Amino acid sequence: MVLLLLPGDPRLIITPFLTSLNTLWVRVHNSIADKLQNLNPSWNDENLYQESRCVVAALIQHITYKEYLPLVLGKAMMDEKNLNILKKDHLQTYQPLHDATNANAFVAAAFRFGHTMVGGKFKLPKRKPMTLLASFSEAKSVKNAGTRPSDFLEGMANTLSDTLDTWFTPHFHNSFAATPSSEIGFDIGAISIKRGRDHGLPGYNRWRRKCGLQPFMTFDSMSQVMRKGDINVFKRMYKSVEDIDLYPAGLAERGQNSLLGPTFSCIVAQQFHDLRHGDRFWYENNQQLDHPFSTRVNQRINHGK
Repeated sequence: MVLLLLPGDPRLIITPFLTSLNTLWVRVHNSIADKLQNLNPSWNDENLYQESRCVVAALIQHITYKEYLPLVLGKAMMDEKNLNILKKDHLQTYQPLHDATNANAFVAAAFRFGHTMVGGKFKLPKRKPMTLLASFSEAKSVKNAGTRPSDFLEGMANTLSDTLDTWFTPHFHNSFAATPSSEIGFDIGAISIKRGRDHGLPGYNRWRRKCGLQPFMTFDSMSQVMRKGDINVFKRMYKSVEDIDLYPAGLAERGQNSLLGPTFSCIVAQQFHDLRHGDRFWYENNQQLDHPFSTRVNQRINHGK
């Protein structure tokens, strides 16, 4: 059975929970490849890999847009950005010149909101819960009985996430990626703020203007979207509202019928709009490759061609 312990990106094995999730998708890929090989014995490894990869990508795309994004963005934003998965037919909105690359504000700030939702302890079936701190750099534990990938996946499914706010689990403060030989790690919140500055991200108010939202002229006016406690922290840390970094302010915004507040919702929704309507390989795209995705899969899987 495949265990993903030698990934191309070492961050995938920073914790066995992440290792298990990526191992799951590798196994899905291999299962699809086995079925395709049985139907198409003349295919070489490259054909099997590329076709299986297309199916796995489609599964991830479908789950993300059908199950995940509606909770993160809310119905109104899903409708506004045309992010809802079609029930039939193919997408007709693909534009070859539309830029589908990841925006700087998305990767360096907005889509890192999930770090605040990670708890400090995860359930495991038939075992004591594992702390996040204990899991760092313990990816090899997926080889042991009782801590197989299926155990970690079941544990994640049965562990409630923390709320989205400006607070991180203590295991993310000065202990992120710590090891038994090096107990002092990193502060993931501080890293994210520094990353935004290293990337030259415009400040919070600049992004509100960019998103068509009303910028704030005073700290107290931010009470429209933030809690008083968070505003008081910003008052102590910044001289002016214009100085506030995008990442902490985006986390502080309250969502309305959505997980994210208005600024992060704007950035995240635009990114997923670009990915869906500017990606030639998007699975609903009627111009994907030589013919649409579902047509190719039906022809080659159902008829073994």
